[in-house]
Amino acid sequence: MNMLASELFDTNLGVPACGNWNDVIFTSSNHGVIPLLSTGIANISSVPDEVLHIVRSSAIKSAYWGEQLLNIQNELLTALHSNDMPCAIYKGASVATCYPHPELRQHGDIDILVRQNDFLSAADLLEGAGCVRHGTKHSFHTSFSKNGVSVELHRAVSCFPDNSAGQYCIDLFSHALDQISSSTINEWAFPVLLPKYQLLSLLFHMERHMTSSSIGLRQLCDWAVCVYRYRDVIDDDMLSDFARCGVLPFARVLTQTCTHFLGMSQLEWSRSVDKIVVSRMINEVLDGGIARSVSPDRSFSCMFVRTPHLGIEKTWVGSLITKLSIKARTRYSIVNRFPFLLPAFWIYIPLKSVVRSRKNGNGKWHILSIMSIARKRRKLYRDLHLFVSKQP
Repeated sequence: MNMLASELFDTNLGVPACGNWNDVIFTSSNHGVIPLLSTGIANISSVPDEVLHIVRSSAIKSAYWGEQLLNIQNELLTALHSNDMPCAIYKGASVATCYPHPELRQHGDIDILVRQNDFLSAADLLEGAGCVRHGTKHSFHTSFSKNGVSVELHRAVSCFPDNSAGQYCIDLFSHALDQISSSTINEWAFPVLLPKYQLLSLLFHMERHMTSSSIGLRQLCDWAVCVYRYRDVIDDDMLSDFARCGVLPFARVLTQTCTHFLGMSQLEWSRSVDKIVVSRMINEVLDGGIARSVSPDRSFSCMFVRTPHLGIEKTWVGSLITKLSIKARTRYSIVNRFPFLLPAFWIYIPLKSVVRSRKNGNGKWHILSIMSIARKRRKLYRDLHLFVSKQP
């Protein structure tokens, strides 16, 4: 965390010269932040040569991969712009521009937002530009790939609950592409959302991943650099929009977590956050990471935690049945044709997950551990009041 603070905010928090460097590399790899250590690690004496090699090699690979991704991103944007189609990059490259060294932010995929009415035409244009469409079903985006790079074409930035906060989010983002800005990494220029929409889209992205799987240090770093970059334009009107979308408590907790653990300067609108909630949030982050690194117990604990899209908080069994039902209807079309088969998938989906976990060497499930993790997560999510519309 101290080395990340050094990179993100040029903050020297006094990193000790000794430590278990294998654990440092293992954890930072699981969270997708190894390249970001390259600045801070240079200020520490007696770092083993093999550790320096790993970090520097990762930084070089990150820069190289980012350049390949930006090249493909430019090709796809050219295809959309040539047909006068409004679009914007969000997450990914648009977030990287907020970093002191954009090339050190590891890229995952390319996320392109288009208007709902343009979605089908945009998908055809991407295929015409060499993208291969995947069969995986998602409620608000379609997945493609090109030359090994994953591309997600979005008709919306997330899915929202059926309540006043969710409707406000939908109405607000219906205007997100009416006015866009432009950012640049090296010679690559691309359209991005205005600050309010950029910050909200990050919050929605983190909420969705947190409540369905996990978030990690890379997402926390993304929020830190973005909220700090746009700190001067976060006014009462923007905070009001955060509140009406039901994510202002989440934004405040994340911001205060960045202040406590990533060396970010204090932002007044987040000062009042309870330290206990900040502690729960950093534990949520550190226990998470990128999808492939998350333990089976932590992954399955999400099934017992209410997500905001499911309405009121349910019992543990109620949450499990509801989420298994949603997965079954989304992934298996036969369930929609023959609803009486649904209970069979309440058994099939967990069994399939167990088999896959063992096959991939991720370990076994431990019921007591799952329950313990779920209990802690339920406490945190209650504190965040996700998608509960309130005035700031």
